Amino acid sequence: MASAHASRLFQLSHHRPRIYAFEHLDACPFLPLPSASHRHGGPPSDPRPFSTSPSLPARASSQSGPRVGRARAQPAIPSPVKLQKIEMQAAIRSGAAFAAMGVAPDTFITLPLSKRPSFLHNYRDRWTWEVARLRSRMKTVAALAYFKFWIFRTRNPKDVVGLTRSEKLKYRLFEWYGLEMFKVAEIARGMYEKMYEALAEGKVERRLEQTVKDDLMDSLKNRVESRGRLMRTEWRLEEWLSKPKVVSYTVLCPDPSGKPGWEQSFLQQAVVRMESKQAVRRWIKRMDAKGVFREQVANEESLDKDGWPPAKRVEEYVVLHKSVVDGKQGRWMIWGMTKPTTVLDVKRDLRSRLGLPNGEPL
Repeated sequence: MASAHASRLFQLSHHRPRIYAFEHLDACPFLPLPSASHRHGGPPSDPRPFSTSPSLPARASSQSGPRVGRARAQPAIPSPVKLQKIEMQAAIRSGAAFAAMGVAPDTFITLPLSKRPSFLHNYRDRWTWEVARLRSRMKTVAALAYFKFWIFRTRNPKDVVGLTRSEKLKYRLFEWYGLEMFKVAEIARGMYEKMYEALAEGKVERRLEQTVKDDLMDSLKNRVESRGRLMRTEWRLEEWLSKPKVVSYTVLCPDPSGKPGWEQSFLQQAVVRMESKQAVRRWIKRMDAKGVFREQVANEESLDKDGWPPAKRVEEYVVLHKSVVDGKQGRWMIWGMTKPTTVLDVKRDLRSRLGLPNGEPL
């Protein structure tokens, strides 16, 4: 699983989801709490703030105790939980929270059929994995239905009043507020090819500014710089062994009750499995006997008639994010790569939930 100790985002009860706490949110650290002297206030203020005459000492009361002047009420100090919520909302409004988000907690990434445990030879592990997969899918469907029919609205209610009954029904059933779960596979395919072409050309910053997120951009820049000036690469996609497939889809809505349905802020995450045959050709500049630099192929493998090394099978799980801030749609961007959820991941998560050590069987 993506994170065994991450807080659960969606609940199957009828209560609204809790505020999601981003674990790696460096953009909005918690505010420091006020000091003890500021929290308890200074000396009591003058009970006669608008009087120009000097204050007289208080007369002794006829009762047992002296009369004490009532101090001016100090403003209440927000609790740490409230301060955290305020900072989180500010980060969501600015988009910093979604920019720092990694793989969502409890993300279940489906294995292909050929890599799943066999029902005949390893029934227990296969059953454990399938139950975890079905539980994750049911929770995702319930969360999407909750957001679709109770939280999100694609239009302002003023624009819906004039619609006919059939138009209202179509609006409520088929307008999904930019949830592109059925389109993201083809979107990811084009972005995937664009990313590797730019990486081969060494122009990642110029071509991928609106395609990949900041952390992945830094990683690609480092890969380009590590080649040096004397080497260049070419990348070729031979064929797709299977169509890109969405193996995980999640919607994170940190505070659904804080805004109108048509001005919500949320994050879509999709994991797409890519299976293809690719070839990479490397060129390096070497000085010949005459002192002239000439390019030659640096691949150690045997080359075909076109001068390309043999293509290799590549299977990658690409994580994509798309944020919506105050109802304004963003664009899909590649966060990076991840791995599918294995039986070992499921068992590790179950041990964590049950409080068992790693070595103890379930």
